[in-house]
Amino acid sequence: RAEQWTSADQLAYKDHVVDNVLFSDVQTLVATLNFANPQVFLKSKRPPYVENGEVVDPSINATIIEQLLNYYVCELNIKGEIKKALYDALIGMAGYVFTGYAFNKQKVGIDGQIIEVSDGVRSDSPYVMRISPCDIRWEVGILDPSLEKKPWIAIKEVVKLRLRLKYGIKEE
Repeated sequence: RAEQWTSADQLAYKDHVVDNVLFSDVQTLVATLNFANPQVFLKSKRPPYVENGEVVDPSINATIIEQLLNYYVCELNIKGEIKKALYDALIGMAGYVFTGYAFNKQKVGIDGQIIEVSDGVRSDSPYVMRISPCDIRWEVGILDPSLEKKPWIAIKEVVKLRLRLKYGIKEE
């Protein structure tokens, strides 16, 4: 058995983050935190009631909404996006996931060509996407990574390089 981390190595790197140790720790933590497939369970709080002479059971609506939400959890790849955000949070300061609903895909006109900015977003559907911590801006002087403590945040949006290459658009 080889000795991979000797006491001399520990002294040499005592003030530095060692990549291979960081990688194994992060891999272990992400696997621990993101192990199960997420699933939504709903239960109606209201008992059945009579409306216009008919018995209405709210648990039927809860079951339908539960099935719809579980479909979207799989369809939107929520587990994969949260896994990416976990890597950001464990290696960096914070991880961000953006949820929304796209009525129309955002399009940008560059040099007479129209490019769709968001790759993984379909028109008229909800979406979940990881936002890079480098693309988040907030008020200067606030060091706490919690969004609750920030009076405002902004998300930088850029046209992806692969879309530029796909449409043959050159940077000026």
